[in-house]
Amino acid sequence: MKRLLLILVIVLVSCNNNPKKEAVEKTNSKTTISGNSKELIGATVYLKDNNHFNFLTQDFIIDSTVVDSVGNFKFTIDLKESMLVKIDSSSKNIPGTLQVFKMNPDLYQYLLCKNFLAYHPTLFVEPSESYTINTWSESHDLDAVVYEDENHNFLRRYYTENPYYEAVRHDRKLRDLEIKEAWQRVSKVKDSLITVLNLNGKIEKDSFNHYLKSEIVLGASNWFFNWFDGKEFEEFNNQDYQEALSIYFEEEWNKYSLHYFKLTERVINTKLNEKYGSFKVYYEPSQDKLETALQYAGENIKEQYTLNIENVIK
Repeated sequence: MKRLLLILVIVLVSCNNNPKKEAVEKTNSKTTISGNSKELIGATVYLKDNNHFNFLTQDFIIDSTVVDSVGNFKFTIDLKESMLVKIDSSSKNIPGTLQVFKMNPDLYQYLLCKNFLAYHPTLFVEPSESYTINTWSESHDLDAVVYEDENHNFLRRYYTENPYYEAVRHDRKLRDLEIKEAWQRVSKVKDSLITVLNLNGKIEKDSFNHYLKSEIVLGASNWFFNWFDGKEFEEFNNQDYQEALSIYFEEEWNKYSLHYFKLTERVINTKLNEKYGSFKVYYEPSQDKLETALQYAGENIKEQYTLNIENVIK
């Protein structure tokens, strides 16, 4: 944890003292993503929309380009709003989270970040910005993907070296904790990250920091729930469980956040448990689930989330 916090301080200083970003915002009208991969010379690479809430789509490829003779490639796109994108070398590969939520939606409670958001270039891109991938190897090494900007290097470290892990797990096993202690431990990590990254104040909606805060704050709840489920507790009326759940309603989270999707599913299923006096981690799409989602799902993802349910049950 101390090592990660040291990295965060370095990232924070770097981001606050980077004049290049302001210059790009003033001169570019399009978003560009450039990169280099010596392993993929001559191959076609694909830029894909990685919207976890839109997991039923087949239209996830945004653009494609060929890697040149020295490994360089570049995408130039007209971007109307911020989004999470992934780059890989197959036109057939569905972004990992979309595939899981489509085929096995009951697995939402498992922690998928490292497997699906770190091993290939994954960027939160904003309109009129430029991004560079200095190195891209298709290995799963820690340095397989290196970005020019420290925001995305930190984000990749966050997914590969998740700071919540040691709070509730040790040697790949769940820690033996009281429910309150487990929630306190992940909350302490969350609060440290938010403070060091200066994410307590007002944050521009749909910015990188908005996405980052969503992943960190909601990630704490989801790591707690993962521990809770693993210990096979069935006390959804527990005060700490409800506190972890209530964070969902505190503000409008970033709609590309994986943890926002996971916590949305948790909220809807918990509300159904409260209705039926049961404790199921997942309810299949139904008219009842649709009506519950219309009442409780976040406003900025409600239309897409309920559309998914309607498409499955019709």
